[in-house]
Amino acid sequence: MINCTPNFKQLFTASVCIISLAALVACGGAKNAKSSNNSRPSNGKMDNTTGQNGGKKYPIDSIRWNVDPTARPPISANTPRNPNNGNGGIIIDNNGNTTYPNNGGSITLQPGEVINAATPFNVTLLLPFYGEKYGEGNPIPSKSQFAVDFYAGARLAIDSLSLQPYKTNINVIDSRNNPQGLFSRADVVNSDLIIGPVEKDLIPQFLDFSQRYNKTVVSPFFPSGDVDGVHSNFIQVKPSLRTHCENIIRHARTSFNASQIVLVARTAENEAARFTYFQDANTAINQSQNGGKLEEWNITDENNLDPSAYTRPTGVTVFIIPSWNENFVSSFLKKLNASPNRNNFVVYGMPQWLDFDKSLYPAYANLNAHISSSTYINGSDISVRDFKSKYLARYKKSPSPDAYLGFDCLMFFGTELYRYGNKFSPNLQSEQRPVLHTQFKFEPVFARTSTDGYIGDNVAKYENKYVNILKFNVNGFKLEGQ
Repeated sequence: MINCTPNFKQLFTASVCIISLAALVACGGAKNAKSSNNSRPSNGKMDNTTGQNGGKKYPIDSIRWNVDPTARPPISANTPRNPNNGNGGIIIDNNGNTTYPNNGGSITLQPGEVINAATPFNVTLLLPFYGEKYGEGNPIPSKSQFAVDFYAGARLAIDSLSLQPYKTNINVIDSRNNPQGLFSRADVVNSDLIIGPVEKDLIPQFLDFSQRYNKTVVSPFFPSGDVDGVHSNFIQVKPSLRTHCENIIRHARTSFNASQIVLVARTAENEAARFTYFQDANTAINQSQNGGKLEEWNITDENNLDPSAYTRPTGVTVFIIPSWNENFVSSFLKKLNASPNRNNFVVYGMPQWLDFDKSLYPAYANLNAHISSSTYINGSDISVRDFKSKYLARYKKSPSPDAYLGFDCLMFFGTELYRYGNKFSPNLQSEQRPVLHTQFKFEPVFARTSTDGYIGDNVAKYENKYVNILKFNVNGFKLEGQ
């Protein structure tokens, strides 16, 4: 049994291999499974009322990892599960072309099938640590801080997952060390679940990898929009821009008619191209409600902003501004705030407004400002307070939003892995629930043709469609009623 209580110095200095290329942690319950009586039913229903070691359930901040001398060794470059070749079945020819095997020996549950609890799942975390930048006394590089925070949060999820009777190998890889070599690594090829990568340049390659090699890949950070092709094993945690726009319109239409809404964007910056997302969502609403097309205000001269021409003569005027250019947004809101009709204005904006200068707070308040956000951490929630307390005790600092995301991703998808096997994406629609930093509401996004049509029922990806709509309240944006 290994008890581990790491801190940031232990985790993220060059002298520690936990974030090096081949760091591998085998985690499981404190009592090894020894028979098929502990195997997991295919319906994934688990009894969470008791833990291991005589029914005692250890607290979340206790990591209890053990080495089972009877278990097969952890996956490494020398022990691929798919023995076709040393690359786990991947063939790379002299021209750099890659051929993937149909299935790398992964674990997939069929109806009525059970898996012995002694067979470990293999989970890979791909994060851009930029490990070559570390050294004794060197601070964590700013461009990798979010990855460090994500991993620190994930470590707390490992504590909880280790209480389950199903062993899991957690493989942590620095995705910026030879990124193109990731696809020939046996530990990546043999993964049952890959969380990452987070870099935009690697997303298209992993989209292809997930489908061609039949691997479940979770993208925790990058909110990719429409994707080409069919990638039914690719899961996107961050809602896309289209999804943000759809949720803004749905929220606005619960209180206002289409005739009250004005879309605002700058023509020169191509922001008006985003109008399509709002119009499409509004059209879907109009199928069940009365309403027409939303009015569009294409701004060609930022020095001549006159909202009076778009202000409704009676009632409320709603301005939706899909821009994250702080200078433009600031100028526009200050113009609205100076209008004698400001008490009859409502504005909706984008997540980036959270980081705008606080000098806009008076305008936010007067204009009933709302924004969309993929994250909302409720500090009064008991689960959030518990996580924050344990994180602070372990790392001597408060968790960032990325730390909450890391915990939620490993906890949620690790649980799905235990319940349904490594092809769990079709079950995600029935697994909608709150997590610490938001809610997870995964839905299939269907593949599109070049003419924006749909290709039958082929799934392009699964995307979290839940977006928080926050309203400005005194000192910041919060969920309404909080």
